[in-house]
Amino acid sequence: MERHKITVITPFHDAHGQTIEATLKSLHWADEILVIDDESSARYRPVLEKYTSSIFTRKLDTFSKQWTYAMDRAKHEWIFFVASDEVVSPELAVEIQRALESPVEDGFVIRRRDFMFGKWIKHGGFSHKHMRLFRADKGYWSNDAVHETVLLPEGSTTRTLDNVVYHFSYVEMSATVEKYTKYAKLEAGQIIEERGYAKQTRVSLTEMCKVTLQMFYYGMKESLGLIVFKGGFLDGTYGLYMCMEKGFYYFLVHAQVFSYLYKRRHAAEITSILEEHGVPPELYLNKIEQPEED
Repeated sequence: MERHKITVITPFHDAHGQTIEATLKSLHWADEILVIDDESSARYRPVLEKYTSSIFTRKLDTFSKQWTYAMDRAKHEWIFFVASDEVVSPELAVEIQRALESPVEDGFVIRRRDFMFGKWIKHGGFSHKHMRLFRADKGYWSNDAVHETVLLPEGSTTRTLDNVVYHFSYVEMSATVEKYTKYAKLEAGQIIEERGYAKQTRVSLTEMCKVTLQMFYYGMKESLGLIVFKGGFLDGTYGLYMCMEKGFYYFLVHAQVFSYLYKRRHAAEITSILEEHGVPPELYLNKIEQPEED
């Protein structure tokens, strides 16, 4: 039976240079592979071109905008998102092709199995399942700078597939911190925009205290929740580390917001000190990254 055609969209940047070929190899069965390239180094171009001619370069601003940009250029009626540090299992590839022979669903949820720091992580809420495969005319991305999700119209039907995508991430601890720092800037920028901080002429002490409390509360809440309620401790030392680092991420998000507000509140004092010592004020008073307007 002839199946519906599918476009697999894969985002790529330099950090995933060592896994991208394994990712693309696992997608050989797709009707189209579309790579959205976040201005990666030229040395990876031959690898991308070996597997597809559908390569679009666009600098990342927010993830939802990046994925929407890619979807607008997809040729086929079904979309499947696969990250460039993920490998589609052969079993999942077969299951997807069978599911698209006569689908009654509008989308399919895909399970992910995480390999982090050299071991499989089973607990702590890290082996997620997400809507990854969906009809192009139905699915759209939530307007989130980070942790974006695919949404379907009310009344849409979905099903969770049995097989998995393998996720090979967090190779080095330093790379994890770098990744979280990048994501935290984007999410903090969205908070600043949503709360209207950039438009406020004066930052109150009350607001500063509020953000300070959020900085510690959300970080501790996330870490303890993953360790205790999601069983993160069952994965041993690395499991505890991942849970603590996820809490650090939420601490970092609100720390970025706090830093932005502090600099706004004390801009005159900071400018005076820097000018006195011949240092450009914009070194410290630069704006945090915020989602750009369409």
